[in-house]
Amino acid sequence: MDVGDDGNQIAENVFVGGARPAIVLQGTSDNVVRRNVGCRGGDGELVREQTAYYDNGVRAVPRRNRLSANTTVRACRPR
Repeated sequence: MDVGDDGNQIAENVFVGGARPAIVLQGTSDNVVRRNVGCRGGDGELVREQTAYYDNGVRAVPRRNRLSANTTVRACRPR
């Protein structure tokens, strides 16, 4: 999610394979990211918050995002 994508939810998804992080909160705030699972993917964290910049060059720092129960496992399990 990019700058200005505030107030969203990413919840209960399964990310199979692919690079990590699978979810990047880039300069976005007030989001809920919970109970997501990554499996058979690359090494590293499933979720990352990072600073970005608005079109006018002002720095956008992620704030008040709520991250909980996001995990990475080796093998996918059916839900």
